[in-house]
Amino acid sequence: MRSIGKEWAVLAVVFFMVAVSAGCARRPRPTASTPAAPAAEAPETRAEEAAPPTTAEREAHSHHGEERSGMGPGSGGTAEGQRPRGEEGEAAAAEALRDIHFDLDKYEIRPDSRSILERNALWIQAHSQARVQIEGHADERGTVEYNLALGERRAKKVRDYLISLGVDPKQLSTVSFGEERPLDPGHTEEAWAKNRRAHFVLLK
Repeated sequence: MRSIGKEWAVLAVVFFMVAVSAGCARRPRPTASTPAAPAAEAPETRAEEAAPPTTAEREAHSHHGEERSGMGPGSGGTAEGQRPRGEEGEAAAAEALRDIHFDLDKYEIRPDSRSILERNALWIQAHSQARVQIEGHADERGTVEYNLALGERRAKKVRDYLISLGVDPKQLSTVSFGEERPLDPGHTEEAWAKNRRAHFVLLK
């Protein structure tokens, strides 16, 4: 009987150890906590503001801009299609646009005046932005009304002649001053001959 009791005791011990081992096997192993990955840096939402351009960069940019537009320093004055500017340009226009003269009580273009008008026409055509006023003048003989009408006929005759040479009519206008603005205030034949004229004024 004691032998049987010992066997049960051994079996009980073995059973207990098996039970303990099974319990240990079923217990979940603690998992090592994985450290969270650091959050990625958010990309910059806008580029760094550019530093303001230096004076040299601004000057270089301005210079290139002038070259592209064809308006470099000193340009724009006597180029074709542009009106003269400044005293030098006005003097050049006054030299180019010469007066012509008329016979007493006449408004026809004299043969010696045609070459002058041809040169005037070439200058006006070369400066397409120019606007020229043609003034008609008379000497002091005759009534004020007669001389105003004669001056107007002279101015219009010159305008028509320039148009026949190819000048754009929009570039030309006329006005009559009659005897009111004499070139020579004298009362001689020589003075009167100077005052019977068509004068050219550059308006712009």
